[in-house]
Amino acid sequence: MAEGDGEPLAVGDEVARRHLGHLLDPPRWLEWNLADSNVRPEATADIVKTIEGAALPWIESMRRLLDGGLPNPNSLIGHVTELSLIEYLVRAGRLDEAGSVVGDAVERSHERAQRSFAEQLCAFRRDGLPGDLPAAGSALLAYAVIRFDLPVGTPGAS
Repeated sequence: MAEGDGEPLAVGDEVARRHLGHLLDPPRWLEWNLADSNVRPEATADIVKTIEGAALPWIESMRRLLDGGLPNPNSLIGHVTELSLIEYLVRAGRLDEAGSVVGDAVERSHERAQRSFAEQLCAFRRDGLPGDLPAAGSALLAYAVIRFDLPVGTPGAS
């Protein structure tokens, strides 16, 4: 695949995402009730505080990381979706690194997900890619390998 060719796997301009609660120490689920006018001012103040204290510093750290280039793609794991990182690397013509991100993701996954990846990889090679993007992580990684012809092995294959 030539640099910049092809349609993206995901629709939208997503580069990085994270649940705000994941940025807090300790991480926690966040919910605000804006429907109740009695608590709305308090909830709004907490939203602003959370964005200023957690989200904006995280966005700034991502900007600094991306402005400095991408010396180690795995340094972005946890900050961007693996699929977004794989697509970025593919479009930058860095297929070996994209394959490495896939391989590292599979290696970090549970044995069952590794088997699923290997099975999906074989199925996609044999039957071609399905019309719809798979929802499962391991199947999605296998889809990306076939879609972008990435150099990656089949961890978990027997």
